Amino acid sequence: MHQVAALPFRKGEEGPQVCLVTTRETRRWTIPKGWPMKGRSDSDAARIEAIEEGGLVGKVTKRPIGSFLYWKRRPTELDLIRVEVYRLDVDEQLATWKEAGERYSMWFPLDTAADLVDEPGLKAIFESLMAEPPLPGDARLLYHGDPASIKETAMAKGQMRSNKETRKPKAEKPKAAAGAPKPFASTTAAAKDKK
Repeated sequence: MHQVAALPFRKGEEGPQVCLVTTRETRRWTIPKGWPMKGRSDSDAARIEAIEEGGLVGKVTKRPIGSFLYWKRRPTELDLIRVEVYRLDVDEQLATWKEAGERYSMWFPLDTAADLVDEPGLKAIFESLMAEPPLPGDARLLYHGDPASIKETAMAKGQMRSNKETRKPKAEKPKAAAGAPKPFASTTAAAKDKK
């Protein structure tokens, strides 16, 4: 059995952040996920889950960035589920959404999110994003292409340096936010203020 999930991502003032949502029954922190949808690609189903579970609107990758396993509780048994994770670059968080009364959603720095989730595979995805920050928006779609063309394109756009320029790329670990994470500013609310 498999499910699909969206990893809602944004660049916060103090570094990359992900939005976690709580599960309905046990109130554990996780990412928006659900079953594949008939007539829709898995990436589109993940995008829809993000809207329904967290009011998160944005652009989703066409291919998964990773996967993890978890045990799903059923009335009489537990099922082991494999979850394919698609990155969602969030543009907006809606003021209200389908499951707003059933779940909490909150933005966290990657290291905090890794500490809050229970699934080891999901922790590993967050940790890999901390070790290798995601490519800029226009380069992420090239990620699954030919490695030589990805390197050439990234170098041409100044997103990657040649080995002559540096032998050790430095990846900074995002700083933990002081206090509670800042809520995502809704562009819907900003649009209303302009009227």
